[in-house]
Amino acid sequence: MNEKQIETRQGVFRVRPYQSEDEAGVLSLWRAAFGKDISSPLWRWKYLENPYPIQIGVTVADNGRIMVMYGGIPYRVNWKGAEVSMTHLMDIMSHSDCRGSGLFVKSGLAFFDLFAGPERTLFYYGFPGKYHFDIGKKYLDYQALNGGMCFLVAKAGEMTPKIGGLSKRIDRIKHVDGTFDTFWNECRRYYPFSVIRDSAFIHWRFFEHPLKSYELWGYGSRFRKGVRAYAVFSLDEGKARMVDICAPSSEGLVTDFLGRLGRYFHERGIDEIEAWLPQDHFLARFAVSAGFNRVKEPLEFVPTGRSFHPDLSVAWASKNLFYTMADGDLL
Repeated sequence: MNEKQIETRQGVFRVRPYQSEDEAGVLSLWRAAFGKDISSPLWRWKYLENPYPIQIGVTVADNGRIMVMYGGIPYRVNWKGAEVSMTHLMDIMSHSDCRGSGLFVKSGLAFFDLFAGPERTLFYYGFPGKYHFDIGKKYLDYQALNGGMCFLVAKAGEMTPKIGGLSKRIDRIKHVDGTFDTFWNECRRYYPFSVIRDSAFIHWRFFEHPLKSYELWGYGSRFRKGVRAYAVFSLDEGKARMVDICAPSSEGLVTDFLGRLGRYFHERGIDEIEAWLPQDHFLARFAVSAGFNRVKEPLEFVPTGRSFHPDLSVAWASKNLFYTMADGDLL
């Protein structure tokens, strides 16, 4: 087994890949670090039951106690037509007993030694707040993605379809099949750096979540099978939060799709639609054309990346990385 040994003034620790018997120790660390519990079903759904490998490093004391967890989900990603691994970092945590000792930073460096590289996982990204971003920038070579994330809000009642007529339709989709693999293959050229949004991703992310419910909506023709765009929503207190969206770079198609969704949600008594998207992405621009407004992002995310491939710069990733809230698990 690959592992790294690190030393601090508190002693010698081992950083190694997560093992099945670590679950109780990680859940205990979660409680100590965040002051609340994460359920075993949610933990297993997120890290053990997804369509991807496990990429978690745990830092273990001599007595077997887990003191740090550093990791995320290594998604299958489209990088200019090639399928590679890119990890969304999340749930990184350390026990208060070791804070200030340097163990957290050394654990992060050891994690990258274990998992990162041009032939392994070539890019890491996430949405930390400013405090955690500053630590990562200072000690772990994190870089902010230029442009950042925009927060979009629309009044559902003010949105209208743009194409008109009866040839187009939106449908609630309750079962994911190979149609979405076909759709992604047709759409991937518009997303040169993105999580592969195929049926495996969509089914796991939105239909297998143990705690949350989502609505998946597709856009297409009344005369042709298949979807030409999809969007996923989480509904809460009169708001529809758009967790994910994928569509070709067609302003008419996207604005019509969003307009039809806005009209539908308004008829259901939902007043507002929210979305988080990369600031300069074509979907953000099209959303504005559909009636969304850019407003101050409330959660103060700092979209962040670190590259481990000589041909993949953070500057290029800033311009081309597509992400939504579906990449993480906050919504």
